[in-house]
Amino acid sequence: MQRDEWNPSEWLSLSQVTAMLRRAHKPRHPQSLYDRIRRGTLVGAQHDGKWYIPLAQAQQLVREPYHRRGGRPKIKDTPTFIARAPRRRVEIPDVAEVARLVTLPVEKRAKLTLRSHILTRNMIRARLESQYPHLSRREINLKVVQELSRHE
Repeated sequence: MQRDEWNPSEWLSLSQVTAMLRRAHKPRHPQSLYDRIRRGTLVGAQHDGKWYIPLAQAQQLVREPYHRRGGRPKIKDTPTFIARAPRRRVEIPDVAEVARLVTLPVEKRAKLTLRSHILTRNMIRARLESQYPHLSRREINLKVVQELSRHE
């Protein structure tokens, strides 16, 4: 922040913003606000070793819906809202992660692939064990094979 831009009446420190949110029954930890500044989802600036948020941004935080368990606010009043997400979604690949994986040797990529397949099978097995507690381990394994062959 430039010295000539600094007007203390327009900026609040992180502790002042957390106190304001606590009074509005929307408590936030200063670290979570700092994390949002680092991610770029909240405007903030450092001045003399302390972090400050513009007053307008702090007032916007007070107006935002508050979710006790964290996460982003969910907008449910739009006509495009889907009550239940589809079970299988195609994820958009992370370009940086793909670029990192391309640089790995073939052996390490093969190990990662095998580990992901093992993780998938174990997650399916755990779900089936909770659904069918009376089945033996062998019968659960057969159900895992059936489910995997059905989705391929």
